[in-house]
Amino acid sequence: MFKTIIVADDMTGANVSSSLMAKNGIKVGSLIDSSNLEKYKDFGAFGVHTDSRGISPEEAYQRVYKAVKELDTIQVHFFNKRIDSTLRGNIGKEIDGMLDALNNGETAIVVSAFPSSGKIVVGGNMLVNGKLLEKTDVANDPTSPVTTSVVHSIIEKQTKNNTVMILINAFLG
Repeated sequence: MFKTIIVADDMTGANVSSSLMAKNGIKVGSLIDSSNLEKYKDFGAFGVHTDSRGISPEEAYQRVYKAVKELDTIQVHFFNKRIDSTLRGNIGKEIDGMLDALNNGETAIVVSAFPSSGKIVVGGNMLVNGKLLEKTDVANDPTSPVTTSVVHSIIEKQTKNNTVMILINAFLG
């Protein structure tokens, strides 16, 4: 029985998420092929990638849907849809693919900040090292340019599901 399956749009995302879990003592692995999972039953988590960032939204949806459907045949406590830390790719469609594959009334919670790598969200806007996301090199990405820093807008534009943004006020001091 696996505790967590991480579905990422590229191998780097799958490995980064898996390595964070390994730092917390969980035995993890990254898979290219999900066949023969039984031989890894003593692992606590796996990262899989769909190589779906720079492809059409429909194909990205299908790849995530298929991966989750295959992996949902084993007993899993938690599915994690790893998104790009600079919000590139087919985030909304991939979330749709995961939710549709699970089809049990799940809710997706998106936490788009990664402070240790300089990515934070202030007032709903992503900042990368203090700069608005749309003012970084991500705006010029050849396959997945990002044209706004508003996290909610990026996801809302791509998903068929209802979305809501929850802001948390934090006081430093």
